[in-house]
Amino acid sequence: AITTNSSRVLVKALNYASRPKNMHVTLIDLSITPSYSGMVPGAVAGLYRPEETLLELKPLAKWGRIDFVHDRVVDIDVNEKRIKLAGEHQQDRQEIPFDAVSIDIGSASRGLTEVPGAQENTIPTRPISDLVKRMETETKMLKEKQTRQDEPQNVRVVVVGGGAAGIELSMGTWGRWTPIVGSDNIQVT
Repeated sequence: AITTNSSRVLVKALNYASRPKNMHVTLIDLSITPSYSGMVPGAVAGLYRPEETLLELKPLAKWGRIDFVHDRVVDIDVNEKRIKLAGEHQQDRQEIPFDAVSIDIGSASRGLTEVPGAQENTIPTRPISDLVKRMETETKMLKEKQTRQDEPQNVRVVVVGGGAAGIELSMGTWGRWTPIVGSDNIQVT
């Protein structure tokens, strides 16, 4: 069983033609059309439309002759080798047996409700599929705000977290919002 977010590559690697004939593969995901994380920085930059980042899991799984289960994993019993599902989308299937499991749970933005001002002043990156939608909303609001003002508004963006993803988001945000506010009016840190 594959319980994944970014392990979609395994669908291609474990398709029917590439895997041993006695291997049965199941993909479990809460989303039917998650965003492909490799395209998200381009969507943040405005190079891709949000719908262009989406992976259609059902046809992808069907192509690879992989069972797709649209549900949320709530527990993994390693002794019994069973994945327990929430039953939110498929009430008839509460558990899935496995011999081997690949788990990609991704990460989560924490503290948004506990930290004062965090919900009002941040654009959380998780879940990744929602980031693209949030950036579309924030960009639209920024454009509307700029059209109501005589002078361009200064915009300060702080990206918390370094690494490649942080750099990509910084560059994408700068590239997308600079034409709206002007290069003298945006600072990305």
